[in-house]
Order: sequence, then structure tokens, then C-alpha cells
Amino acid sequence: MTTWFGVLAPKGTSPAIVGYLNSNLQKVFDDANTKKRLLDSGMEPGGGSAESFAALIRSDYRKWEVVVKASGATLDE
Repeated sequence: MTTWFGVLAPKGTSPAIVGYLNSNLQKVFDDANTKKRLLDSGMEPGGGSAESFAALIRSDYRKWEVVVKASGATLDE
């Protein structure tokens, strides 16, 4: 199991805005000082396209959906 963090935008956000945010966040992840701080904290800096992140979310959703259903876990309200 791995944990990841990401930045999401509301559905319908302009692709231009998503691209702008993505390219600027990628610059942060590519910065040597940022990489060092993340690695020193036990994190692996990532990044990539919005499409690859969306694919990761879908993949993890499908994987964990099976586990949750098999476990019988329910949400307490």
C-alpha cells in the first residue's frame, strides 16, 4: 500500500487552467531543494501529466473498491 498526495480541481475546470497549474507544480517538484526536502521527509516527489494522475486515481479506486466490498466494511454515519 502506498499513500500519495495530489492537487485536484473542480470538474469542468478549463483545460488551460489545469495545464497551467500542472506545469507550475511540476516546476516545484523539479526544484532540487524541494526534491531534497521531500526525500528527507520520506516522500518520493512525483509529478507528471494531469491525465496520468487521473489514471492513477481510477486504478486505485478500482483496486480498493474490490478490497472494501470483499471486507464488508461499511461507513458509520
